[in-house]
Amino acid sequence: MKQRFSYQEQLLYWSKKHKKRLTFHTAVLTAFLGALLLTSDMWTYEPPVPEVKKDSDALLTCTFVGDMMFGRYISKVIDRKGYDFLFKFTDPYFQISDFSTGSFKHPLLTENRQPAPGKSKGTVFSADPLAVEELKKRHFRSVSIANTNIYDYGYLAFRDTITYFENDPDIDAAGHMIDREDMSNAVYYDHNGITIATVAATDKWTANAAVTTYRPGVMPLDPPEIVVESIVQAKKQADLVIVHAHWGEPYDSHVSERQRELAHAMARAGADIIVGHYPHVLAPVEVYNDTIIFYSLGNFIFDQGWTRTKQTAMAQYRLYEDGRAEVELIPFVIREGQPRPVSTISYRQFSIQQMLTKNFEKGQWEKIEENIVFKVNHSRVIQTGKLFEEGADSGTG
Repeated sequence: MKQRFSYQEQLLYWSKKHKKRLTFHTAVLTAFLGALLLTSDMWTYEPPVPEVKKDSDALLTCTFVGDMMFGRYISKVIDRKGYDFLFKFTDPYFQISDFSTGSFKHPLLTENRQPAPGKSKGTVFSADPLAVEELKKRHFRSVSIANTNIYDYGYLAFRDTITYFENDPDIDAAGHMIDREDMSNAVYYDHNGITIATVAATDKWTANAAVTTYRPGVMPLDPPEIVVESIVQAKKQADLVIVHAHWGEPYDSHVSERQRELAHAMARAGADIIVGHYPHVLAPVEVYNDTIIFYSLGNFIFDQGWTRTKQTAMAQYRLYEDGRAEVELIPFVIREGQPRPVSTISYRQFSIQQMLTKNFEKGQWEKIEENIVFKVNHSRVIQTGKLFEEGADSGTG
């Protein structure tokens, strides 16, 4: 007669049988997941290139980005795929811009220079002059060289870099001073009757990189009186003053009280837009007395691999004749040095949005597709331009 098992006995029999097979199932699952990760480059989704139209009503369209580094592993990507690969998904935004600017995170090697003594090989950056030509194609009219790596090849390479930009009529480098009395250090660009000034300073620099009484160097943020007076002088000549600030702590999105005080002081001095970088990660945006403060736009073109260092945003600014200014923050994720669009519904998109809007009040911004949009009153920029025009017409100023 066939033996019959109770329910408890059948459950025990099934458990023992499954336990014998568990190791095999786990091994199969592990192998599958490993193969999936190893071949991820083959199945990664290729997003479409954005279609972007220029707003014909805007008097001025500007684009701001964070740290750009064309050396180290990025140079290998350039050798294999070219510069156009890096800008594939951001080119539509640059092409509708009248003015672009960002942080140029290295010296140009126009001569045979050696790395500065004591520099670690893994953190020594440099760029080929061809990188500047590629930036000009994207309507970069200024870059900031006030940063921690501009002295990676020493003082002579720093001077070579300044000379190269000074000899190029289409793009300028901001952030360097002849001496500590050189407060007229801004660089200028005119578009559509609007004069744009770029000022740049850094809170982080290597030994001997900061300007001294007798030797040129980068503009320091300490003491703050230097950058404040430089902004005051720039505002006398320009309608729109943009300030690059290389500050914060590595991989830290927190905005310190000192940063906030510096930003507010620069705003009171006449800064209309402050573009922060250095931490390699995004930080919140603030509007103070209608001055736009990007505490950190993070990396833009870089080769770091941690999740947060690959999250970035491009800021596009549009100024209208009535003084209204609209800012659009476009989120990207960096892969092989290339900023790529994020999907509308994704953890990365949500994470970037949460970080950038952390200091905003409800109703201060809106989400249009995956982008963050907010408005400020920049009638002071338009009024300044009109005052200059009236002064020129009357023969004064």
